[in-house]
Amino acid sequence: ASLVGIRDFAPDSASGTNQPGDSVNPNRIEPEYIAVSADNTKAFVTLQNNNAVGVFDLNTNKWIDIQDLGTITQLVDASDRDGAGGSEAILIDDLVKGMPMPDTIQSFTDGSGNLFYVTVNEGDGALSDFDRAKTLGTTNGAFGNIDPTVAAGLDLTDAGLGRIDVSYVDGDTDGDGDLDELIMAGTRSVTVWDENGNAVYDTGSMFEENLRDNYPDQWQDGRSDNKGPEPEALALGYIDGALYAFVGNERTSEIAVLKLLDNGDASFDGDEPLLVDTLFAPGLTRPESLVFIDAADSPSGQWILLATYENDAGIASFTAVPEPSSLALLAMGGLMIARRRRS
Repeated sequence: ASLVGIRDFAPDSASGTNQPGDSVNPNRIEPEYIAVSADNTKAFVTLQNNNAVGVFDLNTNKWIDIQDLGTITQLVDASDRDGAGGSEAILIDDLVKGMPMPDTIQSFTDGSGNLFYVTVNEGDGALSDFDRAKTLGTTNGAFGNIDPTVAAGLDLTDAGLGRIDVSYVDGDTDGDGDLDELIMAGTRSVTVWDENGNAVYDTGSMFEENLRDNYPDQWQDGRSDNKGPEPEALALGYIDGALYAFVGNERTSEIAVLKLLDNGDASFDGDEPLLVDTLFAPGLTRPESLVFIDAADSPSGQWILLATYENDAGIASFTAVPEPSSLALLAMGGLMIARRRRS
């Protein structure tokens, strides 16, 4: 397993930028979460600040791959001041590249035995590597500056890309020290990857669009220029034979429910995922971690989703209600909340 080409933060290279032939300093590898394959032979480990996933062979106890996750381009709301007169607004109209920089990871196998892993792309990068786009200079060849030709084609005002946090150590595609691309931390999305680290599906702007269209009061525009909804928590679970992904968006405090595979699907080809529900726990904000309990393991005989909320020291339990179909169960979303007072 090679570290060459894997992202470093606060890199040591002479230019100060990440170059394709560089090797990350081993002291700056940041393992975050682990997912184990269904056959217990591989562990997939998110290396968050390194924008990578490490693959560990559980039979040989050796690292067998370090997968560079690259960038994903998507439409985002990049500014917290893009409304009339510089006010807040939900305008999902900025095309930006982002490094996934994943937090939680889970793994699943489709009906044909193909192995995949799923990441929530929070993008919690080192503060030393990022700054507002509008504060970067435009001197050709200078570290931390945008190539002037590139800058001329960008809207770097407050209403455009000016306020979004971008990396000034990533995006030097021609090796001359300046930035040829603006790249943000995270992608505000969830990605499904095959076991070799190839992206086969990404939610894109789904979460921001869902909030804009259905829950505008939950929108946190002050975070638009910094990771947006911030997908952070993830759990997978089977309900009536269908595979669902539960995604906790920390800053907007909702849990998005995606159907990844229908009951009986023979393969995952990236066409299946559907947003089927959005869950809120009244009075609780910032979901941090999720655990799905299968109906067969549940004391009630029904599936249970447990969620912790770091901002309120609370725990929510979402479970099924007596309805004839699993979709109805999800839509009703029966909620119980357990909270404790802060000392």
